[in-house]
This record gives sequence, C-alpha cells and structure tokens, in this order.
Amino acid sequence: MKTLTIVLLAILFITVGCEKQAELDKQTTARIYVDKLFLQEKFSDNSDTVKLKLDSMFLHYHTSEAVFDSSIKFYMADEKRLDDFFDVADDYVDTLKIRTSK
Repeated sequence: MKTLTIVLLAILFITVGCEKQAELDKQTTARIYVDKLFLQEKFSDNSDTVKLKLDSMFLHYHTSEAVFDSSIKFYMADEKRLDDFFDVADDYVDTLKIRTSK
C-alpha cells in the first residue's frame, strides 16, 4: 500500500510539474496573432479570401493554425506570459506602423 501511494504521488508530481511549452516562440506567435487579426479585418467581407490569406500566412511562418492555436493557449494560460506576449505584439504593431509610414 505504501509503495502504491508513493507511485501515485510521483505520478501526480510529474503531471503537475511538467507544464507543456508553446510550440512556437513568443515572437512568432505574436506576429502571427497580429497578422491574423489584420487579415481578418482587411478581408472581412470575403471569407474565402480570408481563408486563402491565412493559409498563405501560416505557410510563410512554416507552421499551421493548429500549432498557432496551441501556442496562443499556452500564452493565455498565465497572466504574466500573456502580458509579455501582448508587449511583443504591441512592438510588432509599432514596427508595422513605421514601415507603412515610410
């Protein structure tokens, strides 16, 4: 009985202690997030175009929507990570603004 308790506690410790990491780094996830929002807004009147543009964007970043969704959930699961994520996203928006103003 004592061995079973130790094994169960070890499994619980390992399960709780091993948090899954994001598949994409914060920078890439933030860029995809911003680009996705931009494309959805720009082509909101044509869902087929949105789908094509998003598929092209994911190819550009060498990833998939499923991987992005998994990564974004990772950053949203923790308030500190989410704040850091939005700081990176804001910085990316600022660089896009500078590029388009030139």
